[in-house]
Amino acid sequence: MDYTANEQRLKMVLSACAILLLAGSVLTAYLFIIHNRQDLLILLFTPLILLYLGVLAKVAAGGIRKNESYIDLLLVSLLALGIYNAVRFFTMLRAERMSQTATIYGIYAGGSLLLLLAFYLLWRSAVIARFNLRSLSPTQALAYRALAESVIGTYRAEGYSFDTTVTDFDDYLTRFQSPIKSQVKLVYLAIQLLPVFFFKVPLTWMGVEDRKKFIEGKFYGAKGLLLTIIRSAKQLVYFIYYGNKPSFDTIGYDMFEDRERFRIMPKEPEPEPLDVTYVTGSREIETDICVIGSGAAGAVAAYNLAKNTGRRVLILEKGRYYIPQKDFTNIEPQMIGTLYRDGGLEMTQDSDLAVLQGICVGGSTAINNGICFRTPPNILDTWEQLGAKIDRDKLEGYFTTVEEIIKAKSLTEAVPSITNEGANRFFKGATKEGLNPEWFVTNFGECGGCGYCNIGCKYNRKLSMLLNYLPMAQALGVQIVADAGVTKIETSGGRAGRIQCQTSDGTRFTVKAQHVVLAAGAIASSGLLLKSGIKRNVGTRLAFNITTPMMAQFPDKVRSFDGVQMCCYIKGNGYLVETTFNPPGASALCMQGWFDTLNNRMRHYPHFATAAPVVGSESNGTVKLDLFGNTTLDYSMTPSDFGKLKEGMKTVCRVFLSAGADLVLPASYDDLVVRSQADFPKIDAIPKPESVSLSTAHPQGGNPMSDNPDFGAVDTGFRVHGYSNLYVCDASVFPTGVTVNPQLSIMGLSTYAADIISANV
Repeated sequence: MDYTANEQRLKMVLSACAILLLAGSVLTAYLFIIHNRQDLLILLFTPLILLYLGVLAKVAAGGIRKNESYIDLLLVSLLALGIYNAVRFFTMLRAERMSQTATIYGIYAGGSLLLLLAFYLLWRSAVIARFNLRSLSPTQALAYRALAESVIGTYRAEGYSFDTTVTDFDDYLTRFQSPIKSQVKLVYLAIQLLPVFFFKVPLTWMGVEDRKKFIEGKFYGAKGLLLTIIRSAKQLVYFIYYGNKPSFDTIGYDMFEDRERFRIMPKEPEPEPLDVTYVTGSREIETDICVIGSGAAGAVAAYNLAKNTGRRVLILEKGRYYIPQKDFTNIEPQMIGTLYRDGGLEMTQDSDLAVLQGICVGGSTAINNGICFRTPPNILDTWEQLGAKIDRDKLEGYFTTVEEIIKAKSLTEAVPSITNEGANRFFKGATKEGLNPEWFVTNFGECGGCGYCNIGCKYNRKLSMLLNYLPMAQALGVQIVADAGVTKIETSGGRAGRIQCQTSDGTRFTVKAQHVVLAAGAIASSGLLLKSGIKRNVGTRLAFNITTPMMAQFPDKVRSFDGVQMCCYIKGNGYLVETTFNPPGASALCMQGWFDTLNNRMRHYPHFATAAPVVGSESNGTVKLDLFGNTTLDYSMTPSDFGKLKEGMKTVCRVFLSAGADLVLPASYDDLVVRSQADFPKIDAIPKPESVSLSTAHPQGGNPMSDNPDFGAVDTGFRVHGYSNLYVCDASVFPTGVTVNPQLSIMGLSTYAADIISANV
């Protein structure tokens, strides 16, 4: 076994200490027999304790990695010994009984604690070097490895080390900054110590099979906090393992560069990189118009404001990263850790709904599937009833303009050249069932069907803001500042003043703007207004497009990963059903089952296709600030929405079974398998929303638009009520959710807003 230099150092010190401790055991026994016969406690226990510590050190030195538990036991023993002797020493001092015995206790206490500190520092540096840790603590890293060893087990790839999984997980965590990261690390500390509360040894001390039995015994069927802990802990193991290259051969997954599609895909010239600025020192930047956010709303607003007004426009983007698309890696943990808010780990307060959003230059358009729906007329009817009247003729014209710029077109002409086979079969099954499926309209160029839309298209085929509106804006002089987290908008006398910003390394700077346009997304915009002391109706009427992925297994290989991720959809009664398919890491996250069951299913990865019901939720969510000023989401799915979700789940099963699938797996935490329509009552019997994996990439609302200030946070001029120069133009102004994928609704409404704002600046 190849040890690092730090591990070699630890081994050497342990070996040396083992010799000294064993020798000390013999020596103290001799000395106490000669000089201290009266104190039988010291006479009996001192040599035995030194012997015990010496044996522990010797065994630990014999296997720095495989005997890790002996190092832990040595550290715990030294701590207990130090505390015991310190208590005895200070007890004697208080009783004014300073004696030779008290002195010995003091020496033992000091020696034990000094030895503890030395061993701990050496052990810590050894574990850090072993895994090249930058985010995880040594205990967390070892707990993660122990869990990976249990949940992946013998399914690991040949020649693969579980140490690699720890290193990859640590790299993923290092790529983003978020309070959630501390919670994730705490989960693995809890996993390590939980067995102790059930009168068992810590997780890393157990054998692999004992760990599995403990998890099965204590977590299967668990509820509340226990379920949250094990669910998040094991899912992150599967995500990292199956999302990295070592697993790909074992599950039959080919990266795009190894497929025929890549070889025949027409080559495109690399676009000119954006000129993105990073602030390195405290200073104040002046501009006429400051747009906060660079995604579907911010990029569109900035371009149109610059075009319409000729004024200086500055974009502030919280995301640390502007990555030219050619530098994307196609490795899920790397890209999700880099491009997603909270590394893709953002959840509602009760941890029942995962919220996926981009946090990079280009926002979520860099990582979405490019789906383009115009806002449904019935939604605009509802908005008007709530006091948000939109000029529909103008909005339709803006939709047309946006579609031309982003080159939105139907996938109809691309079937079956770039659509994936699982979606093709879904389309046929839905047609057979008379459900009138349709192909998506997307903003793709000459797409090669790589299947990496959700982790960024390095081939410049998905026409995100990085390839149209942002370059167009920069051509008009718009400046983009990245790694610019806005912490507060100062206000006075009904006007927005300076904008306080902070970079990821803590550098503070300010922006002085005559007009401020907030376009950071439903959650971030609401949170920023709250942090700025603006509270009237802010954070209210939050809605989501909620989905739960369902995987269908076919008897033959469909290789759904080979082609566009999202291809077609069905309109249901209060829901959509959309086809989708993810690379292996994200697929493992939503794959049903535990241990061997899940791993066996992943071995059949090329046989699966995926679709998901999508429910546009009621507007019953809220955005709040916690005690530390962090943005939190409070949301519970209503019974009505849950009923729609279950109807959509049954539609997914019906279509896939009609298309020839052997079975369909809901993303449930129980082992629920649907093989025929006779199993549909199992879906009806799902007791509550938290029994299935729920996620959304489409938060909407939070700052509802209405000319009624008792209802809305923003008026139909996109001004925040009560403020003359503060505007919001993103999905947060939606009075209700739009029920469909909202990208085009956001871009069209942002164009609409920019024309109104331009007339006022």
